[in-house]
Amino acid sequence: MVPTATIAAATPAVAPAVSTRLKLGWAMGSVGTSTMLYLVNVFLLYYLTNYLGIAAATAGVMLFLTRVYDIVVDPFIGSWSDRTRSPWGRRHPWMLGGAVLAALGCALLFNLHELRFGLDPAVVAGLVMLVFFTGYTVFYIPHMCLASEITRSYDERTSVMVYRTFLITLSGMGVTVGIPALIALWGGKEQSYGRIGLVAAALVFTAMTVSVLATPRGGLRDHARPEGLRWADIRQILRHGPFVCLLSAKVLGLLAMAFSGPVLLLFFTQVLGRGPGSLALFGLASGIGGLLGLPLWSRLSRRFGKRRACAAANTIHALLALTWWLGDPAEPDTIFFLRVFLTGLAGQGALTLGFAMLLDVLAHRTQETGESREGLMVGVFALAEKGAYACGPLLAGLLLGAMGFVSSTTGELAQAPSVVLAARLAMSVIPAVIGGLAVFAILLYRLPAEADRR
Repeated sequence: MVPTATIAAATPAVAPAVSTRLKLGWAMGSVGTSTMLYLVNVFLLYYLTNYLGIAAATAGVMLFLTRVYDIVVDPFIGSWSDRTRSPWGRRHPWMLGGAVLAALGCALLFNLHELRFGLDPAVVAGLVMLVFFTGYTVFYIPHMCLASEITRSYDERTSVMVYRTFLITLSGMGVTVGIPALIALWGGKEQSYGRIGLVAAALVFTAMTVSVLATPRGGLRDHARPEGLRWADIRQILRHGPFVCLLSAKVLGLLAMAFSGPVLLLFFTQVLGRGPGSLALFGLASGIGGLLGLPLWSRLSRRFGKRRACAAANTIHALLALTWWLGDPAEPDTIFFLRVFLTGLAGQGALTLGFAMLLDVLAHRTQETGESREGLMVGVFALAEKGAYACGPLLAGLLLGAMGFVSSTTGELAQAPSVVLAARLAMSVIPAVIGGLAVFAILLYRLPAEADRR
């Protein structure tokens, strides 16, 4: 182990700024990963239950089980990435392989109606989802590690994440606004989803490949490479207080979003009576709020520290979730737009600052130990993150099933009042309560860099 004092002495007093080209190049990879998440969290459950005839509870279990597989491999991918030696560096070979698998998964996932081969649709869907999530993980973990390796600066790490969030917001607007429009343009049936899968595959592959080509093959920090993956290393990571607090807050925040995401279309159609096209307005309002909020959260984090700003963003987001309980078909578009706008503003603050804090934790622990374990730490973080994403659709699917949800193959079946109640709970009360717990975890977070901001 290298003494902390020795590492600190070797660290420049002022870290150089990261170029805009490098920030944008790295952030392009997140366009691919965020597109994949939007597809799964917003459209997949609806597609499986309304066009493949899979029961809501079964679809929720499928999403959960495929995420469990994904969760198990996360630490291994991270550890293997830490130890990889190649002319392309540690991270890039994994990122390129992930780009290929991710694009293949996107192309197949929404063409399941063409891929049955005499098998149960749930079986085929499960196999394709394994390819989809493997590609996501193989790219995502090394890509996030690069962000922790390109700068030593506390504020520059925030800036790197601002660029990421900016591009994620644009891609989110494109997905939530563009996909419903394309589905409607192409007839609104399962064939429309098939074409969407092909468009998404091209976008994901292009974005991820650009990130591979635009980023340096080696990180700007050079620490000792670790040995193989040991469970003792994971236990040691989980004893790191700031990491555990941040991990808990992130899991809770994502669980709240993952719970409401799968019922979004159902809520809009069955509760608000707006139809699938309202998702375009949702994406537009949320995206505008997120983009306009980025400078605000960046300034607040510089002034008060990331912890306080992140706690404020999560608090606002949880309170806004409660207001969905009041939504009804008579609600004016202006109220709908304002609620979604503010939700996007708060949500992007929580997302950006949460990941910026993760980079701080990675850098802090690497300086403490002198050993490069970023990949393993991101793998553990991704394990918990995907666990939340897995539990959200599972719980939402089970809730809908318990309340009497009826699946169909036409997408036009009206649901019982009990299902409407379940959708209200999943969009408002449940995410608000979980979000409140996330705020508590953030307030427990402590890091020396944060103490310097008091």
